[in-house]
Amino acid sequence: MNRLIRMASVAALVGITSLGCGEVPDEITSTQSALGSFGTWKTMTGKSFLDTPALANGSTLTAYGWDGSQIWVSNQNASGQWTGNWTQLSNPGGAFNTRASAAAFDVPPGTSLFGRFAIVARRSDTKYYLTIRDQTGTIVDQQWTAVGTGLFKSAPSLIMIPTTSRNAPVGTLVLAGQGTDDRVWIATNTLTRGPGGNYIYNHANWTGFNFHPEVTRFFDNPPAMTFACPVNTAQPTMYIGSKDAVGRFFTTKFNGSSWSNWTEVHNGLFAAGPALATGCGDSFNETVIYGRGTDSNIYWSTEPQGGPQVFTPISAPNIFVGAPMAVGQRKFTTHGASNVAALRNTDSIGLSNQALSP
Repeated sequence: MNRLIRMASVAALVGITSLGCGEVPDEITSTQSALGSFGTWKTMTGKSFLDTPALANGSTLTAYGWDGSQIWVSNQNASGQWTGNWTQLSNPGGAFNTRASAAAFDVPPGTSLFGRFAIVARRSDTKYYLTIRDQTGTIVDQQWTAVGTGLFKSAPSLIMIPTTSRNAPVGTLVLAGQGTDDRVWIATNTLTRGPGGNYIYNHANWTGFNFHPEVTRFFDNPPAMTFACPVNTAQPTMYIGSKDAVGRFFTTKFNGSSWSNWTEVHNGLFAAGPALATGCGDSFNETVIYGRGTDSNIYWSTEPQGGPQVFTPISAPNIFVGAPMAVGQRKFTTHGASNVAALRNTDSIGLSNQALSP
């Protein structure tokens, strides 16, 4: 039986300024109960960065860090521990001036894009550039190439809608960013089919960037996105979240053909974020929203039981800088997972944490 997640009819906690009660935001459909417990933070040893490493799912969890100029990649081992080995992604062009965002091509095993990642970052010309590589970053299918002519103020956000998605757009990369007008702009690229059932990425297939249809909402942080794992065509395919200059989070959902209006995530003011992640499987989904509070801790919220839910800090207090990054995961047949990363302020080292969607 489906349950409902309202992405935050919440009460304030330490470091989050109360906004009081208000209207209930748009609902996010879920078929799961409460999120499991987060563990201790795992350290991404080996290198310091200027912003939180982006996360992507491969054979193991993968991270992409930005040192102020170049993008680096590392991954967890089979035991779920970060290896501490960082490899700089080859880059024959100019330096990057934002963190990256990345997504694994979610295609069937044995097809040509399986095990490949799309990685995107912004250069000084304020355009987004995309490369396609294996999980190690050393096998390059496409070097950094500009995506359209859009100009952006923020780091990008990139997700992959799997080829098995039960709602449109199926088999599609979705790229979003904060435009120079402070609105969220979105472009898509749908994979095509080739011989032998292979999926093919064609860089020329990117649509132009289009702004979200609610034109009066403006933001001051990079947007966040997540594939929402719809179990049928009645459920949303994806969500976008962003933060305004006041510190409020807003979210919008895509129903397979159009975007909803932006809906305020009530009762919190945040220093940075949001990040979004959906743990999912064949018959369930659970979306989590993360933010860095004004006390510099990372908070999460979801409402799987339909009642009021507070933003909760993750484990023991830590002092973080920058915005959290997150990615959802189909971890087991009966469990999904939500992964989040943050940047420790004392040494600019990335940390990650995970909770199951039970």
